[in-house]
Amino acid sequence: MVCAACQGSASQPPAPTTTTSSVVEQAPAKPPPVALVWGPPADAAAPAARAITPTALPPATHGRAIISVAVSDDGNAALTIDAGNSVRLWPALDGTREPVAVPLVAPQEMVLARSGDEFRIAALDTAGGLSLLRVDANGQLVGKTSMPFDQPYALVVANGDGYLALRADQTIERLDAKGTQLGALSPETGQRIATIVARRGRAMAFMTSVDGVVGRWLDTTKDLAWGAATPVMAIDPVSVVLSPDHTRIAALQKKTRRAVIAELATGTVTPLKRNRTDLVPLNWIAEDRVAFAHDEFELSRVEWFDATGKLISGIGDDFELEFVSVLTMEAADNRVVSFMGHQLVLVEPRKLRYLGYQTHAASRLRATPAGMVASMGGSSEILDDSLQIERRAPAKNARDLVPIDETFALAITGVPTKPGVFDDTLVSPQKKSSGVEVVLFEGQTRQQVLKMKVSEMRLRYEPATRLLAMNGGSSITFARFDQTTKRFGEPIVLPVKSKIRDIFLLDPAVAGGAVALVAHGGKGDIVMRAIHEDELTGALPREAVALPGELEAVDRAGHIFIRHDADTVAIQSGMIEV
Repeated sequence: MVCAACQGSASQPPAPTTTTSSVVEQAPAKPPPVALVWGPPADAAAPAARAITPTALPPATHGRAIISVAVSDDGNAALTIDAGNSVRLWPALDGTREPVAVPLVAPQEMVLARSGDEFRIAALDTAGGLSLLRVDANGQLVGKTSMPFDQPYALVVANGDGYLALRADQTIERLDAKGTQLGALSPETGQRIATIVARRGRAMAFMTSVDGVVGRWLDTTKDLAWGAATPVMAIDPVSVVLSPDHTRIAALQKKTRRAVIAELATGTVTPLKRNRTDLVPLNWIAEDRVAFAHDEFELSRVEWFDATGKLISGIGDDFELEFVSVLTMEAADNRVVSFMGHQLVLVEPRKLRYLGYQTHAASRLRATPAGMVASMGGSSEILDDSLQIERRAPAKNARDLVPIDETFALAITGVPTKPGVFDDTLVSPQKKSSGVEVVLFEGQTRQQVLKMKVSEMRLRYEPATRLLAMNGGSSITFARFDQTTKRFGEPIVLPVKSKIRDIFLLDPAVAGGAVALVAHGGKGDIVMRAIHEDELTGALPREAVALPGELEAVDRAGHIFIRHDADTVAIQSGMIEV
């Protein structure tokens, strides 16, 4: 997993201008009702908590583009969902841990919380069902609960060691991490709960009535009860974000859509500089700093303000956020998180940091007796049984790699060069070294460089004969690995009369004594010739066999797979169709 910091050019923030606090569009002060009214009794059914054996969640990247992100309150972990409804937990946002797959099916909304070393996840589905999951510090699923309900759940927030969930009938339930109900509460007559916001262990419900919007603290010291109320405020309650010190909110005013900061104790609101109506609150990233987003086709911005409404910094003037999802960003302590494609984007005042997997297209993948070999990104690696990189050749531009055993490996390195510059090629071609080496490595040490003509950046090695074969275009070069000296012997060059299409090394014990098959010709006109051991010491070559059709494959026993049409593949052993 690679965490790469992408240096972006960030604009300098404009010169700060002092903004004076004032009361803007404040509704007539009218004390809200403060009497406590308890909601209906809790559902009789117990949550369907499953006692599960701790199960390791597998590391996995997203298969499709991310469409939503949730961030823990401390800003150190994230939860994402992609276009295929797959969910991933990112246990750390510094590149030290891989994301893991979370067993949730098509969640509509997600909440991520931390309690000690445990990750706690709440997810609402499209039917209003609520699932609660617990994942330990080692990435193991240690608990999963599906909440029973006769009323769909509409909202859930993390609060302390549990959750506060709002049902469709306007009942707020207090739940612990395993789904046990600890209390229930309903609004007073004439009031309707618009949202619940929570931060660092405290939560406030914002309710609407004919008098306006009022916030009420939710008291969780015992069960669940109404706490103190705020003055009436003319704000859009759905836009509210709560400061970590629980003294302020940021929101949009209801009519003008101006972005404001409001004091909860007095209801006094402070508009942001220039009475901005183009911003959306993201969240408070500290007690005295709040992040807002501005969404525009190419010039989207994220801006940071202090508690007086003064602009501190911003990013986006140089098109840094052109391809980043802005209105779906999430913010928490010292962190603004978005996404682009399969990766997370950490938005900072002067640059963006990208967090995800570095991927390469594999140009070749083949099995060998000593492990799988993958060629990708200009290098080749040997993979273990779990497809993790076991070892690689310590050489630049290792175009192909073949393990001989657990210690020795062959690599073909370098970049081929062409003879002469353009004019010399036409008039007087000048020979140059090919720039390609076939190297034998023992562990990380170069032990032998083989002198071979190379026209194809591909190695072929057969353990049964210990033969290496290289395609030289107009010749084949063989070399045998000596198990005593742990080196290759002198190369043997076999010239050929026509261009080589492919070479297949065989096990002579099952291939009738042949050590290789050479393919010539083009599509639909294949000519195959077997090479036997005695030909390497001067014997005459065997006759070639013409086979109509398209060459599909050759196995180690010398069977040739020829496709005649879309539905028919013939298996040949020489001239004989088997």
